[in-house]
Amino acid sequence: MSRKTAYIPQFSAQTFNYSVRDVVLMGTTSLVGGFSSPGKKELECADMALENLNISNLKGRMFMNISGGERQLVLIARALAQHAGILIMDEPTANLDYGNQVHVLEQIQGLTKQGYTVIPSTHDPDQAFMYADDVKALSMCLSRAFMTMS
Repeated sequence: MSRKTAYIPQFSAQTFNYSVRDVVLMGTTSLVGGFSSPGKKELECADMALENLNISNLKGRMFMNISGGERQLVLIARALAQHAGILIMDEPTANLDYGNQVHVLEQIQGLTKQGYTVIPSTHDPDQAFMYADDVKALSMCLSRAFMTMS
């Protein structure tokens, strides 16, 4: 299942302060055997995911020392390194300033042009209508709008 679908949380509390490259490398876990370590192929995959989102300059920095917008892009890069075609995102712009919200949403929209199916949830209907090709609103105990970008 992890080879088909990736989940990007709205926040990731890291216990250890890994480098950005190591956080993205963790996305390749499904590509490595149970008793193996990531090799050259997985490192290249992680670097490619960082490059794809134009954040290669962050790879040597520590995850806890970058901004919220940069962290969100790193979590998206981790999902890209997973080689999943479907990306499920929980509030991808939560706790970001307006500039970083726009940047993250533009990067997400760019992924859909590369063939990814992106299913983000949001409490902000304006984002859904500005960036999504198809919007579905669900009414439950907690009302959430789901958008599909393709």
